[in-house]
Amino acid sequence: MNPGRLLRGCALGLLVGCFGFGAFRLLHRHQREHDPNRVTVRFAHWQLEAGVAEGFDRIARDYERRHPHVRIEQLRIPERVFAQWATTQLIGGTAPDLIELGFNIDTLLKARHFEPISRFIDAPNPYNAGTPLAGQPWRNTFVDGLDSGFDEKLGDYYGIPSFFATIRVYCNRNLLREITGGEQLPGSYDELLALCEKTRAFAARTGRALVPIAASRDNAPYLLDELFAAQSQKLVHAFSPLRKLLPSQDGFFSGYLAGEWNFDTPAIRSGLTLMREVGQYLQPGFLQLRREDAMFHFCQGKALLVAAGSWEATGLRTQARFPLGVFRLPVPGPDHPRYGTHTWGRPAESGGRTAESGGRRTTGPFGLYQGSKHPDVALDFLRFLSSQRAHQAFIDRSGWLPVVVGVEPPESMRDFAPDPEGALGGLSLRWGAEILRITENNWHLLFAPHGGVEAFVAEVAPRYREAMAADMRRRDRRSFQQLMLGDSSLEAVRQLAARQPDDPGQQFKLEALLQTQNERDVYYYYMNHRLADIARTNPETTR
Repeated sequence: MNPGRLLRGCALGLLVGCFGFGAFRLLHRHQREHDPNRVTVRFAHWQLEAGVAEGFDRIARDYERRHPHVRIEQLRIPERVFAQWATTQLIGGTAPDLIELGFNIDTLLKARHFEPISRFIDAPNPYNAGTPLAGQPWRNTFVDGLDSGFDEKLGDYYGIPSFFATIRVYCNRNLLREITGGEQLPGSYDELLALCEKTRAFAARTGRALVPIAASRDNAPYLLDELFAAQSQKLVHAFSPLRKLLPSQDGFFSGYLAGEWNFDTPAIRSGLTLMREVGQYLQPGFLQLRREDAMFHFCQGKALLVAAGSWEATGLRTQARFPLGVFRLPVPGPDHPRYGTHTWGRPAESGGRTAESGGRRTTGPFGLYQGSKHPDVALDFLRFLSSQRAHQAFIDRSGWLPVVVGVEPPESMRDFAPDPEGALGGLSLRWGAEILRITENNWHLLFAPHGGVEAFVAEVAPRYREAMAADMRRRDRRSFQQLMLGDSSLEAVRQLAARQPDDPGQQFKLEALLQTQNERDVYYYYMNHRLADIARTNPETTR
């Protein structure tokens, strides 16, 4: 037989086989989803780390055994495309029943496409029967009181969390022993710098391709932003118009437009200097690398340290062929001789970390899609997922931090528990889209061997004001849209409360929403008045 003809025949057979298999799977799925005797509920998330899919799968199979007429499908969407995928699915009306909230799923998308769940969270979770949480309101079974599922701008609950997350610095203990002769992890900022310098000297002496800290554009901010924020603590809290114990981004950045701080302000210079000092020890070219590049470099034993979230712990332990040490990033304290003037010290990790747009530090709340064909079943699955027994099983398998009261983290995760002791936090220089663009495009000037703070400031400062004004205008438009949404929600709740005067849940929701909306009104008009004043005195500022 002609070899060429045989090869073409094999290729054609393989193509037909693949097509047939794909058609069979598509037909099988179509039949399964339209089976009148079985309900299919799908949930989507971007958590592709080791152990997570297996943990969710275990919970799904346990739920199916309890409810044979239900099938639970898990959709794992890569992080890089999740925002675009979710937006497309929501707008196209083809979204799964449950979607992990985060990335670009902002307040407007929640209001249009997700179901508020406040009316369900005061009832007990039936799957907690026989546990210490039996009879407790569902909201009270979460260690954060379900704060991570609450949207202040809409005055409603939209998500049920599935895990907690903190940021830590991972260390290769074998390398640490080689470099220092011991296993003592750095407990202060100066000790961290000394360890990085020893690592660099060790690499030069031995000729090994070794860097102190593996990094990328994704996880370097875990270090750099926290260092800068520690230096901005005192400064940003001077710009809190509502005098909350949280930094106000709007207040702080509008202060720049008003000329109340600039790149010559000592705290700003100190923060940038601190970033450069640590940035010198990061992996060369880290601004062009992604998260997986840094993790691979660390797991290959080519870096002593890497900053990453608690969600990476299981995967790193699986991939790394060396024991891991874990510690929290040490920042300079108020007694530090060079950096103590502008800081209150290491900030508290109370309540864990929540995700801002684009962030990964999250509690993984799942929202209920308004177009779900089976909302009752989807919500019931969330109850099961967040019950004490099921959540313990998920945590045991995934190796993550629990968010349900009474669930114990694995012994290996004790060092990741959030630390509630500490000072109030600060802010980084990065904020809106325009500011992010000009700062991130010029970080290389700050970290380059022949660059520095002066080179970075010389390039960024002349364009920072224009970028700030553009971001402020965008913030103003979005705030007004959210304010209108809040007014509509408030009136709807007011009408419901008037029709159900004996329902304490409706009355509580009305009072809470009224308080939240009043605060938003005050803040919105305060910021508009402030920006108008700035525009009158500095017309070029907000042009």
